[in-house]
Amino acid sequence: QAVCSTALFEGGLYMGKAFAACKDNFRRWLTNPKLYVTFILIVIMQDYIMIASIRSFAREMDVGIGPWIYPFLPSSWYLCMLEALGSVFLFCDAPMINQGTPYIFVRTGRRAWLGGQILYVVLAALFYQMMFLLASVLLILPQLEFTLQWGKALGSLALTDMGMAYGAELSPVLVRQYTPIQAMLLSFSLRWMVTTLFGMLILTMNLFLPRVWGTIIGGVLALLHPTAINASGTVPFYFSPSSSTAVDYINLSGAAGIRTVSLFPTLSYIWTVGIGTIVLLIGISCWGFRKKSIYSLSTL
Repeated sequence: QAVCSTALFEGGLYMGKAFAACKDNFRRWLTNPKLYVTFILIVIMQDYIMIASIRSFAREMDVGIGPWIYPFLPSSWYLCMLEALGSVFLFCDAPMINQGTPYIFVRTGRRAWLGGQILYVVLAALFYQMMFLLASVLLILPQLEFTLQWGKALGSLALTDMGMAYGAELSPVLVRQYTPIQAMLLSFSLRWMVTTLFGMLILTMNLFLPRVWGTIIGGVLALLHPTAINASGTVPFYFSPSSSTAVDYINLSGAAGIRTVSLFPTLSYIWTVGIGTIVLLIGISCWGFRKKSIYSLSTL
């Protein structure tokens, strides 16, 4: 019992210190213009590329718009790519280092500080996707229709040629195979995972290499989606993280009772590779950072 109590105490102490390091990162968001710039860009690009066209269609047809636009956003390869590039922009300075970092490092300890940085990536990725979700609802507020169904506007744009006519081509797969809530949960979880993957990749690279390399490699991965679309065959989609957020490029055979023949990556492949890569990056960070000197933080 004594050993168990000691382990629980030490575990709680470690988590408390990790949360303190994570909280320090979020506290800096209040004075960091990057957060506000990111949200403004999210609103602008969503409205310009897709949502303005949906509003125009709904206005002309005199119908409301259900609050389910979020899962359709990756239907646009441009939005899908910009979302990935936004992830790179959000995490380009991870781990967040300033003059006060060495003091926090000493107070929390090496392991807890790194744990706080990893926790920050996971929670910041969650917040990033919540910004996308919030923006997609705010932009349709004048015509928002509270319904648990897809509604006439989204259904018509996805299942007819009206989407092409109005410049809002929505994925018909979502409407045919999923309920709005199922689609929201699937899309949010996939995009949260992919955003976390980008964050962990950049964090890991920035811990051991000059910061520019994390941003460069993250940017290259973000650009793989349009490259995969224009390439012949489906092999590039197996290496493009952002493509995993667009259901049009996912083999949904076996999911929700769907039976199809497709050469695109399956959901099980996406989950396995995505989560496995995140765990691997966490392991590399923890293993490599154990020999890092506190004095090297200022050079990261």
